[in-house]
Amino acid sequence: SQDGKLEGTRMMHAAVATLLGTQPDWSPPIPPVVPLKRNLTTQEAALPLHALVRMLLRERYRLEDDHQRFKKLFSMDDHARAQAFDTLRKSYSDRWEWRHTTLVPPEATDESSDRKWRALQQLGFGVARG
Repeated sequence: SQDGKLEGTRMMHAAVATLLGTQPDWSPPIPPVVPLKRNLTTQEAALPLHALVRMLLRERYRLEDDHQRFKKLFSMDDHARAQAFDTLRKSYSDRWEWRHTTLVPPEATDESSDRKWRALQQLGFGVARG
C-alpha cells in the first residue's frame, strides 16, 4: 500500500539518522488521498463479515487481475521476468489502507451487526454510525 511505502521510507530515514547520530528531520511528502465514504445497503450490511470484506476488497482492488499478471512472470526467462516485474511494479495502481474508507451502515442494526462493525474497525475501516 502507499501507506506502507511511506511508513517504510520514514523508518529508513529514521534508522539512517540514528546510525549517523542525528535526529530525523524529514518526513516523506504525503500525496493527496481521496477518502472513500461507502454507504452500505441493508442487503450488503446483512452479509456475513467475510462476505462483506470480500465484496469491499473486490470493489477497490482487482486481485484476480493482479494474480494473472504476476502468474505470467513465471513462464518468462530470468531477464524478461525481471523487466516485466519492474514494469508491473512501476505501473501498479495506488493502494491505500482501509483507514481511508469509511463505511456507513443502515441505521437499523442488531447486536450481531454491532459486532461486525467493531470487527471492521479492527481491520482498519472507519465506521460512521447514524
